[in-house]
Amino acid sequence: MYSKDWLEGTAEYMPEEKGVYIDLLCFQHQRGGLPNDPVRLAKMVGLSEERFNKIWSVISIHFDRMDDRLVNRRLQAVMTERSRKSLVNTITGTFAGLLRLGKYDKKQYQHLKNQFKVSDFISNGDDKEWLTDRLTEWIQECLKSIEDGNNNNNSNYIKLFKKVVTENNLVIAPEIEKLFLEWLRYKSEKNQTYKETGLKNFIIKTLQECNNDPAEFKKMIMYSTSNNYDGLFKEKKHENNSRDDQRRTKRTDSYWVRPNSVPAIQDGNLFAGSGANSQKP
Repeated sequence: MYSKDWLEGTAEYMPEEKGVYIDLLCFQHQRGGLPNDPVRLAKMVGLSEERFNKIWSVISIHFDRMDDRLVNRRLQAVMTERSRKSLVNTITGTFAGLLRLGKYDKKQYQHLKNQFKVSDFISNGDDKEWLTDRLTEWIQECLKSIEDGNNNNNSNYIKLFKKVVTENNLVIAPEIEKLFLEWLRYKSEKNQTYKETGLKNFIIKTLQECNNDPAEFKKMIMYSTSNNYDGLFKEKKHENNSRDDQRRTKRTDSYWVRPNSVPAIQDGNLFAGSGANSQKP
């Protein structure tokens, strides 16, 4: 209930009517409902039946019968919503605590967060012991599904690779094949896959780029995976060092005076130049 609603809803009530009304609302909040009996209601608010009935004739419009009890529907809705929010907070707080205690890796943590739904755990109310046990059981089931999914992914990319190689009559050395499967496992861990045509073209292009050399192929895989690239690349060789050497050589040369610019020295005197135009001071 809110102050504005209360003031507007009871603006025409006498103080005693407001007092009885607020008392009955408080009893409903504490007990969930009121007895459908004016005699008992009068006793609860400390009034005689006659005096209470007079007030009740004014304020009874705010209460409805529900399962042999009287309730104010507005208050009932507020109580239900707050109870639901409290339960939601309890569920999410318990789940967050279990995630912290579990020390899961990034993939497991994200998977659990994505799969978690509060609505799956509301049905049993606010029984915290049951909630903790149920969430723990659910987390274990989710982690098992990740493991089963990884096994399926491993099986899928191996099957796809063998199918593409067989159907396209590709000749691949055993060492090269192991490296292809290593790369496909890396892609699977990143939740990335190839289609048949894409994988065929990838195999052909890679064989050309590494020149069927397992050592070169291994370097490409190491370079690409260590940089978390989505594609397979060769490490680029930069020519910056040689260019820097050339620039440093030019700068060094500028510090040396060339022979044709050396000033003439005659009889121990330094002249600005040499030739017929030069004179002694």
